[in-house]
Amino acid sequence: MRAAHDPKKPAPDLIRGGNRFSDKIMRSQKETHHVPARELCSARCHSGGAAAFENDLSIDEAGFRKHLRDVAAVEGLSGITINAHSTEVASCTFDEQRRVLDIAQDEIGARLPLINGVWADGSQEAARIAKMAAQGGASALLVFPPAPFTLGQSPAMALAHFKRIADATDLPLIVFQYPLATGQGYPKDTLLSCARRCRPSAPSRIGSVMCRIMNGTSARSKI
Repeated sequence: MRAAHDPKKPAPDLIRGGNRFSDKIMRSQKETHHVPARELCSARCHSGGAAAFENDLSIDEAGFRKHLRDVAAVEGLSGITINAHSTEVASCTFDEQRRVLDIAQDEIGARLPLINGVWADGSQEAARIAKMAAQGGASALLVFPPAPFTLGQSPAMALAHFKRIADATDLPLIVFQYPLATGQGYPKDTLLSCARRCRPSAPSRIGSVMCRIMNGTSARSKI
């Protein structure tokens, strides 16, 4: 559910006062939008951008732009994720998601890599979002599991979903991992199979964080 933004109140500052990190990926106006997958993976701090909405539930573009500038100004930040939970992606239409990416690209895209969420219950729609994100200059995709997976999934289902997305774009794929008990998490063998078959020319490695990145960067999880 969208929450309307009160223009009299400052946009929430999600990460000020946090730890500083030495690894930064800063880009000049002349550099391309895309960041090498290995460089993106080495980054230590990514933040999610929170979208603001007007009382009629349309995007508050001025408020969103201000929030993006505030977040991007935090020292040590390595990238910003949009069209995910904090930008109310589940409530946004395809065109609104594209507009969120366009705004972020225009406001901070020359300074930080943008990771675009892929939130869709169907693989064809997920592939369409992936293409849109690539065309809009995103540096990577954060792929959420389809909601029907809550009722049950198989390795073949997960592979088919990621394969269709991987075939639509060559952007790195970050797997959003839920606990296995929810039905939306992926077992280790499923993750490794997806990494190897969706990006067969790229090596994978296992780390100790809840986020998995495929495309020769890592498949991270405490597994």
